[in-house]
Amino acid sequence: MATRKQPTISDDLLDQLLAGADAKTAFAKDGLHDELKKAFAERTLNAGAAPLCAIAPL
Repeated sequence: MATRKQPTISDDLLDQLLAGADAKTAFAKDGLHDELKKAFAERTLNAGAAPLCAIAPL
């Protein structure tokens, strides 16, 4: 059996993100997944990494 790869994002951070969220709708339109993508894009743009967004469109 293959060993589990060490996650890049800690379980504690994921627990914080999921706190108060409905796991059933996390991947629904405008759910947690969409909110995280938007926040990541805004953070990336504000950090001056705009060329990276052209590589992988949201």
